[in-house]
Parts: sequence; C-alpha cells; structure tokens
Amino acid sequence: MDADLDENYEEEEVEELIQVVLLCTQSSPLERPKMSEVVRMLEGEGLAEKWDKWWQKEDGNYKEEEVEELIQVTLLCTQSSPLERPKMSEVVRMLEGEGLAEKWDKWWEKELIIQQNFDPSNLHHAYWSLLDSTSNIPPDELSGPR
Repeated sequence: MDADLDENYEEEEVEELIQVVLLCTQSSPLERPKMSEVVRMLEGEGLAEKWDKWWQKEDGNYKEEEVEELIQVTLLCTQSSPLERPKMSEVVRMLEGEGLAEKWDKWWEKELIIQQNFDPSNLHHAYWSLLDSTSNIPPDELSGPR
C-alpha cells in the first residue's frame, strides 16, 4: 500500500477495489463485467456474488506477479491528467510484458517528486480545480493521444 496514505484508507474498500480490477481484467472480454455492473459493484451492490462466482471458477488460479502488473497498468491508465495516460498501444505492449517496469518506475519517480514538492498553500484557490479537471478537454482526447 502507498506509504503516503498513512493508513488513511479502509482496508475493506481497497480489497473490494482490487476484486473489481481483477473481474475487469479477465482474459475473456465476454467474462468481464459491463461498465454499469462495475459502477454498481463500486457502489456496494453485487460484488460479493460476482466475486464468489469468479473465485470458484478460478479456484485461486492466478499469479500474484500478474495481478500486481495488472494493478500497475490500471493505475497508469487512471492518472488524473489524460495526457499522462498511456496510449492503448502502450497498454497492449505492457500487458504483453514490454515496458511496464520502465513506465512504472518513471511514473513513480515523478510521483515522488510531486509529493515532495507539493505545498497546497502556494496554490491559488481558483486554479485548484483546474489541476485535475477534464472539463476543458474534448471527450475524444480524454483517454490520451492515439
């Protein structure tokens, strides 16, 4: 777990999020939940049943290293700035085992610098909402350049 969270998280929520990630990254697209199901699971509806069904089918048959890599790819794809997110072609290469470690290390180095230098008292309140805002980016650009 990220040390910067300083135990300011609900362990059960983290576990549920990981379960949703695993359900969304099944090898067969037909087995993955629909986005509406994902939203319901994140709201606390139906995750336990879907997870139990998947777990019985998988019988715990997964590699911890692969799960960790999937979570890293997921985190890279959900950065606040769409311009920082990897292109789909990069995601495919990372899932095939090419370049994930380098991309993850580069992201982590930048993240540490941001965290070390971040001082919210230096930010003007009017600009705070612009830092993570995607409202000024056209929808076709939200997932990054193609």
